[in-house]
Amino acid sequence: MRRNVLSLESLNIPALLASRDQGSVQRGQAYYRQGRAYIERVQDHEAYLRVLGTRIYHVHVGVEDGAALIDCTCPVGIEDVDVLCKHKVAAVLKLQDYLRAHPPTTWETVLGGVLKDTPRKTAAAAAKSVLFFSLQKRGSTWGIYPYSLPASSFPPDTLDDPEAVARTVKQQSLGMQVKGVRSGIDSKRFVNVTPENQAVAQLAALVQQYAYYYYSDRDMAYEALLPRLSGSLVFRGTESAPLKTPVRVLAEPGTAQVELIEDAQGLRLVPAAVVGDETFRLRPEQTEVFCPEPLWVLSRTTLFRLADAGKEVRTLLEHPDIVIPAEDREAFLDRYLLPLAERVPVTGKGLAWEDAPPEEPVRRLYLSENEGELQAHLRFGYGDHELAYDPALPAQSTRRKNEDSLVLVRIARQPEKEQEAWTELSSSHGLKRSTEPGRFTLRARVTPVDFLLHQIPRLAEAGFTVFGEEALTKARVNRNRPTIAFKVSSGIDWFDVEAVVSFGDIV
Repeated sequence: MRRNVLSLESLNIPALLASRDQGSVQRGQAYYRQGRAYIERVQDHEAYLRVLGTRIYHVHVGVEDGAALIDCTCPVGIEDVDVLCKHKVAAVLKLQDYLRAHPPTTWETVLGGVLKDTPRKTAAAAAKSVLFFSLQKRGSTWGIYPYSLPASSFPPDTLDDPEAVARTVKQQSLGMQVKGVRSGIDSKRFVNVTPENQAVAQLAALVQQYAYYYYSDRDMAYEALLPRLSGSLVFRGTESAPLKTPVRVLAEPGTAQVELIEDAQGLRLVPAAVVGDETFRLRPEQTEVFCPEPLWVLSRTTLFRLADAGKEVRTLLEHPDIVIPAEDREAFLDRYLLPLAERVPVTGKGLAWEDAPPEEPVRRLYLSENEGELQAHLRFGYGDHELAYDPALPAQSTRRKNEDSLVLVRIARQPEKEQEAWTELSSSHGLKRSTEPGRFTLRARVTPVDFLLHQIPRLAEAGFTVFGEEALTKARVNRNRPTIAFKVSSGIDWFDVEAVVSFGDIV
């Protein structure tokens, strides 16, 4: 019979290190030699340690069925509990020193094994439990807490039906009878345990064990844990009433969008999320941010992740009821709607989207003067629309169809061709790029007259349409071909020849 006593024999460190990735073993040995592993407490069947890496990570060593089980809160350990990371290596080597100095005594080993291996009540030993998870907000931080209820509390044919289990919990007021789960998460004890929720329960318990100084790692842990809750029995509750409301956890990530609603007060911006075929309006009274990075949102009784949620979405969730007064409507449409629509999909009644037909970008260069300096601005024509050069090289841009409508037009851009034009201007034609994207100035040895006289024709040959030359005041070049007219007059003994040279309208 194998006893669950923490000892050098149960750890079997030589075999543990020999069968794993030697790169991790060597790095862990270096951590151990550098004194980065610290023991927090050791009990007869488990130990808690911390290891100083890029931050503080926590390692739990337990013994089950005579074999050591090791958990770590680092990203590698959270993602795969079976991986032996460098923090686990440093921790077990430190624990080995402790056990050599403090070996379990014979009587503790014997009696500990007797008491743990001998059931006090046969019925209790054979009893099965149902595993639950409670999402609780304690202070300003959400946590995942595992609980259990006796399987005998539920009709046997309902244990595979989460909705039926939730109804039984409510009808029989079982929420007040739950017990917290700290260890022993296996199929021998729980009728509904899976590899996914087993990992969640073990690591969630470890996270809560170090909750006092674990805030920096909590989000990283939840990134790996939360998707595994899909399909488990999850409730929202409190410490005194853990199983208040059933919660559905969606493994599939969703995308954020903004709904534009126009009413008597003006325009209202309501953030929303689309997950599969479902749309959730993220109203302030029904929505909470469970985890900010990555962004997990609890909308009423559904928990899901918003993929690629930038700062715009996070800001809207922090201020989820933005109202633009009627008198500011045009200012919003002119200055804010398009930038917002390019970052977050915008929907709403009266708001329509169109796709512009695909067009080849037309190179356009606009000349201007600023404090006597000649400048050139690069833009591109796509059919009826004109777009400035964008160093982010977006695949599409958004424009209003006209000033009087809420029809937004999606314009498919050709980033490669736009970048070719920008690169060509940056390396030739007497121009150099400036700090402002898409703006160019003359190189030091190029005069405005030289640029206008020699480079403009070359730009035209390269496919650039140049605008604004006629508005320049510091330098001008007349591009009309000269014409010469001769006027001859004569007298009795003389001839007079008058030549007139014309450049367009200039004589």
